[in-house]
Amino acid sequence: MWKGYRDAQCGWITAEEEHQNNTERKRNTLFLVIYAPKKAIIEVWALQQGPRVATFMATKHGKLLSSGYSLLGMNSLNKKKTNKSSFQCAYLDEEGNLKEITVPFHLALSDKNSKRARDIHLLKKMKVLLKEEAGDTESSGVVKQCQELKTNEMRIQALDILCASNRVSASILLDVVESFIHVLDVSEDDQADSMSKLLLHRCRTLQKLLIFYQFTLSNQQKPPDYETVISDDSNNDLSKLSDFLHTTEEELQRLLLLVTTIGSQTKTMRIKFKKAPEGLVGYLAAFSTNTLGNTILLNESNANDNLVYLSETIFQGSLDNIPVWEEAVNESCINAVVLMQLALVYWLNKPTMPTISEIYSFSQLIQVICKIAGNQIENKTWWDNIRAQLQDSNFPIAAITATLVCRSVALSFEDSAVKTENSKSENESEEEKNNDWEKISEDFCTWTQLLSDLEDIAVVYSILRRKSVSTNNSTLQCLEYEIPEFSLSSMLSKGKGCISELVSKWLTSFGFNPSLLLDSENNLKSPEPVKSSRMSVGVQEGMALEIDDGTEAQALSSHECTTLSLLKDLRQHFPYSLNGNILVVNMCWEYVLTWSREVDLLKYLESALHCLKITTNHHLKQGICSMLWAMHLKMRFETSVRLINKVGKVPKERLCRQDIGLSDVQVTDFFKICSDFLDIFMESNVLSEVSPQEGVHSEILWSHSSVPSLQQLALDQPSANYDILNLLSQCCRAFYFLTTFNLKTTKPLNAFFDSIGQSALISNVNSQHVQLPGHFVDDKLTQSRTHFLLRAVTGAMSTVIQHNGEYNTKQAVNWMSQCLTLAADWMIPADPLRRQQVCELYARGFDRIAEEIIPAVNELSLLGSQLLVIAARRLKKLLRSSSNGITHLSPSLTTWIDSLDEGTEEETHLAETSQLAVTAFSLLAEDHKEYRNARLLVEALQPFLTSKDK
Repeated sequence: MWKGYRDAQCGWITAEEEHQNNTERKRNTLFLVIYAPKKAIIEVWALQQGPRVATFMATKHGKLLSSGYSLLGMNSLNKKKTNKSSFQCAYLDEEGNLKEITVPFHLALSDKNSKRARDIHLLKKMKVLLKEEAGDTESSGVVKQCQELKTNEMRIQALDILCASNRVSASILLDVVESFIHVLDVSEDDQADSMSKLLLHRCRTLQKLLIFYQFTLSNQQKPPDYETVISDDSNNDLSKLSDFLHTTEEELQRLLLLVTTIGSQTKTMRIKFKKAPEGLVGYLAAFSTNTLGNTILLNESNANDNLVYLSETIFQGSLDNIPVWEEAVNESCINAVVLMQLALVYWLNKPTMPTISEIYSFSQLIQVICKIAGNQIENKTWWDNIRAQLQDSNFPIAAITATLVCRSVALSFEDSAVKTENSKSENESEEEKNNDWEKISEDFCTWTQLLSDLEDIAVVYSILRRKSVSTNNSTLQCLEYEIPEFSLSSMLSKGKGCISELVSKWLTSFGFNPSLLLDSENNLKSPEPVKSSRMSVGVQEGMALEIDDGTEAQALSSHECTTLSLLKDLRQHFPYSLNGNILVVNMCWEYVLTWSREVDLLKYLESALHCLKITTNHHLKQGICSMLWAMHLKMRFETSVRLINKVGKVPKERLCRQDIGLSDVQVTDFFKICSDFLDIFMESNVLSEVSPQEGVHSEILWSHSSVPSLQQLALDQPSANYDILNLLSQCCRAFYFLTTFNLKTTKPLNAFFDSIGQSALISNVNSQHVQLPGHFVDDKLTQSRTHFLLRAVTGAMSTVIQHNGEYNTKQAVNWMSQCLTLAADWMIPADPLRRQQVCELYARGFDRIAEEIIPAVNELSLLGSQLLVIAARRLKKLLRSSSNGITHLSPSLTTWIDSLDEGTEEETHLAETSQLAVTAFSLLAEDHKEYRNARLLVEALQPFLTSKDK
C-alpha cells in the first residue's frame, strides 16, 4: 500500500461541518495530506473510515508546508472557538507558487449514510448536462437530476444554478420547481425545519413568477383584443378624452400639441443602463424570492440595473389585452407598488409618442393596478411615490401624459370614495362635505402643479436637445457640448441657477453672440441686411450702441434668429432665470471653467472677458469679477509675476510651462488679458457704487430651494478695494510692457513698487484694511520707474510701420497712451516720455510724425539739445560717405561731432537732416550752451544742400 512513498511529506487539515442554522452543534474531522515526491502527487486521506478522498498532480521537487500553530497569544482571548492557523496546509511548487489545500467536511462521511455527498455528485452531473445541452434538448435529464436530490441545501444550490443559466427555459425550471414543491409540501407539518419552509416559499414564488413569465411571452404574440380598442371617432373626440382625464379641453389640447411638437423635433434618446442579463435570467434576478411575504417585491440589489427590460417583459402587449393581463397578474402575487413602478417605467421609456388610444389603455391599466393595491391607494404615500417617480423621469415629455393619466385615476378613486362615504352617512353636515371637496381640490392642485412644472421642463428639454450649429462666423469660441439628461427632481435639487447654466452651455456650444441676449426679447431682426447712414444695433438692455456713418450693421443670420425665437419662448416659462445679464455671466463662467481645464488655450479666457465686458448689471459684473479673480486668475497671475521677477525677463518656454502652464509667448497675452480684466473690474467697482442694486428673483418652482445660483453668489461678494485693484492694474501693465518689448529688468517688482506695495499686491482684493503705498514716492523708485517707462516708449515707437510712403501709427499711439496712463498712476510727469517719443521717431526717420508731437513738449530747450545730437549723428554718417564734406565744417564742430557715440539713427535724406537741425536750433535759447554748435551745424549743412542741388 505504501510503496513509492519514500521521502513523503505529511500534513493535517481540520474540517468543520457547515450548517445554515448556527444553533446546531457543528462536527469536526481530520484529514491526512501526503505529498509523494517520487509519484509527484498529493493525496488526501480521511482518518475516520480510511479511504482516499482526493488525489492531485504535483511536481517532484516541491514542498508541503503544514502549520500546527495559530497566532501567538490568541488562545487566551477566545476559549470557546478553536484558534486555527490561517493556512493549515499549503504546497510550494518549483516555481515558487504557493497553493493552499482545503478539504470539505462531507468527504469524511461514508457513502452509505451521506446524502450530501451523493447530492454533490448529482449537482456536478447537472452542471455537465447544462454545458452540453443546447436550448431545450434533453431537458428531462436536468429535471431528473434535480428530482433525485435529497438535501435542501443542494436543492437551493440547484435553483441558484438553474435561475442563473441562460440554457434553461421557463418550462424546464417550472418542472424542477414543481417537483421540489411536491416533495417539500409541508404546510401541515409544523415540525419542518426553517430551511425547508424557506425553500418551499421560494419554490412557490418562483412558480408564480414562471407562470406569469410564460403568460407575458404568449401575450406579446397575441393580436390585440379589438373589443377593448377605442374607435377612431372617440379617439379624435378631445372633449370625451378631456372628461375622461378630468381636465379641460383647452389644457388637453395644449399639452398634446406640446407633446406632439416636441416629440417630432427631438430624436429618441434613452438612458443607457449598466449591462444586465435579460431573458429569463434577468427577469428572475429582478425579484426577491427569498423574502417571506404574501406579495413579491423587487430585489433592490439587481432590479435597478434592468428596470426597462423588466417593465417591457411585464407590460409589452398588456395595453391590448388588459382583462386577461389583470387575471394573470393577480395570480402572480407581484406587489402593487412594484407593478405601478414598472408600469410608469414602461410608459416613460416608450420609443414612440403615445397615441390617444394608448392613453386610454394606459389609464385602464393604472386603474387595474390601483384595484390590486386595494386600501393602499388611500394612503397618501401611494400617490406621493408616483409623483416622485414622475419627477425623477429623464423624459418629461412622456411624464406629461403619465401625469395626466395618474391624475385622472387618482381623482376618479377619490370621487368614488366620497360618494361611498356620503351614501353611508346621509346625515353628514354640509360643512363636512365642503371639507371633503377641499381635500379633493388640494390633491388636484398638487397634480396640476406637477403638470405645470413638467411642461416647463419639457420645453427646456426639447430646446437643449437641438443640434448646435457652429459656424466660422461665430462671435465667441465654440465649446464641446453633451446633450444633458435631467429630470424635474434633478432641477429642483440643483437649485435656482440650473436653467441658466444649462441654457448657457447650449449657447456656448455654437459661440452665440452674447450681445444679442441683452437686446429686447421681442426685437427679432430680419436676416436681410439693412443699410443706413446712422444705425443702432441693440446690444444692451435699455441702451443702444451707435455705429459711425458709412458702417453697415451686421445682420442676424437665420440661425441667430431661430435661437432668439427659441429663447423668447423659453423666457415665457423661466423669465427670471433667462434674464439677459444672467445668461451672459453664465456663459462667461462656462468659458472660464473650460479655460481652467486647458490653460494654454487663452482664446476661451478672451471669450469670457468679452461676455464680462458687455454685462450691464454692474453689481453682478463686480461679483463675477471678484469670484473669477479669486478662484482662477489670482494664483496664476502671482506665479507669473514671481517667475519673471526671479529671472528678470520672460523665461524659456520649458520653465514657463512648468510653473505657469503657458508658453513664453502666451505669458505676454496672459498679462494683456489680465490688464483688460482689471480695467473691467475697476469700472464695475466704481459704477456699482452709484447704481441701484436689483433684487434676486426666481421662479416659483424653486421657492423651497436653498442652493444658491451663480447670480446670488456673485451679488453676495463684498465690494472690492479700488486701491488694491489699481495697484494690481499698474503691476499688470508694467509686466505687459516688460514681456512685450522684452525689457530685461533686474528684480522688476523692486523697480516698480516698494515693500508696502508688494505686500498689497498679494492681499485679498475685498479687504478694506490693507496698508497701501503713500503719496510720497522715494526718488530712487521714481527714477527706476521713469527709466523703465522710457524704455517702454522706445519699444512702443518701434511698432510704427511704413508701407508705400504711408505710416501706420495705430499700435504706437495705443502703446504710448498706455505708457502715459501708467506714468500718471505712478505720478511721473509726461514730458520726459514725450521727449523720448519725439527723439525715437526722429531716430527712426519718422520726421513728419515727430513734428506733430513737438507742440506737446513743455521743456523745449532740453528737447532741442536732444534733437541736435540726433542731427549731428546723421551728419556724421553722411561724412563717412563724402570725404570732401568735412571742408565745410569748422574745427570745433568737427571735434564735437567726432566726440559723439555711434547712434542707431536710420539713414535719411539730407534735406530731412537740415530741417531737423533747423528745428533743434529754433528750440534752443541763445544762452543755451549748445546754441553755438546748433548754429554751426545749420550753417555747415547749407553747402551740402547747395552742392547737391548743383
